[in-house]
Amino acid sequence: VLIGTLISSELVALAKVVDGVYDERGKLLKVIKAREARQLYGVADDYVLDMVRRFSMRVVIFSGLKPHLVKHILDDVPGEYTLIVP
Repeated sequence: VLIGTLISSELVALAKVVDGVYDERGKLLKVIKAREARQLYGVADDYVLDMVRRFSMRVVIFSGLKPHLVKHILDDVPGEYTLIVP
């Protein structure tokens, strides 16, 4: 899932708690809604943990960020993302 096809004002507005999945260099990798993660993978939290185990990623959680701050963070990080929102 590419950032351009998924990040929208609607998605950013939903982002109250953001789980970013990062690689070892701290690059944010992909973006997905938790509901879509459950539909695609059958899990939400377990999916994140599995990603961490399988790809040796570290999980960074941004709690209670304002939507415009979330968008600002994403705009500053190039590439593909995994952003899981409730």
